[in-house]
Amino acid sequence: MRRKTILLLAGLTAAAFLFGCGSTDSSDQETADETQTEAVTEDAEAETEADEAESDYIVAGMTIVNQMDFEIAAMYISEESSDDWGDNLLEDMTIPAGGQLDGSFTYNDDCMVWDVCAEDENGNEVDFYSVDFSEINDPYSIILTLVYSEEEGYYATIE
Repeated sequence: MRRKTILLLAGLTAAAFLFGCGSTDSSDQETADETQTEAVTEDAEAETEADEAESDYIVAGMTIVNQMDFEIAAMYISEESSDDWGDNLLEDMTIPAGGQLDGSFTYNDDCMVWDVCAEDENGNEVDFYSVDFSEINDPYSIILTLVYSEEEGYYATIE
């Protein structure tokens, strides 16, 4: 019997120690609240910064019109200041001579001058340098026309 009493008292003492007899230390609770508030504030600030960074970019519908004398098998667009063309925008698609392709283009309104490269199925390239996107009529709907004429050669227009 004495052993059961000692075990019961030991159990109650342990429970009181672990749970603090139902009372909470206000400084511990305040520290926990402050930590939680700081974490929520930091998360909100990070989300706001990410939203602001994303808002600098415009996702526009883009129609590429091929008025050249060859089928475009690959196409690249890079910032004028870049030395790298980047990835083929057409992936496994082509734009036949006289045809067009609709897609989307993401750009930053801080960079409005781009270089464009059109490539045929044999890897022959025609490069269009300094295509000025600030001349577009609607920043969310771009029509890029790549042209060949006997009088003027190759050139690009943007609207």
